[in-house]
Amino acid sequence: MESYFRIVCALLNAFSPPLHPDRPEHLQLAQRKIERVGVRYMLQEQITERINLNAPTRWQNIDVGELQDFPFLVEEDLRELTFGVYQLRQAASYTAEHFTADGDYELQYYREQENLLRFRIHSRFSGSTVHQFCIH
Repeated sequence: MESYFRIVCALLNAFSPPLHPDRPEHLQLAQRKIERVGVRYMLQEQITERINLNAPTRWQNIDVGELQDFPFLVEEDLRELTFGVYQLRQAASYTAEHFTADGDYELQYYREQENLLRFRIHSRFSGSTVHQFCIH
């Protein structure tokens, strides 16, 4: 059965048209991603070397309304970051799961560096796993 499956897949790849034709924006997105290969992410290095994400005394809760000059992303920016629409379709329900009682995310800033923010999100796949995201 496996050999038949491989033959059918090879025939489909060779003679079927692509499900989604290439568009110029796909090529531009691919080019931007290729340019970022090998870019050093300073925030990641800083966090792994100097900052203890799990030290609760170093993090202070902050109200989202207190953030000033925080950049907003438009849908096009989000599409570029997520490589498409799948994540965007799930964003509304996923976001609703992580709101606090007053309708905001639980957001914290690093006491020693106020322009470093952190928020935590529970994993979709494991109830006991919590992911921590930082924004500089």
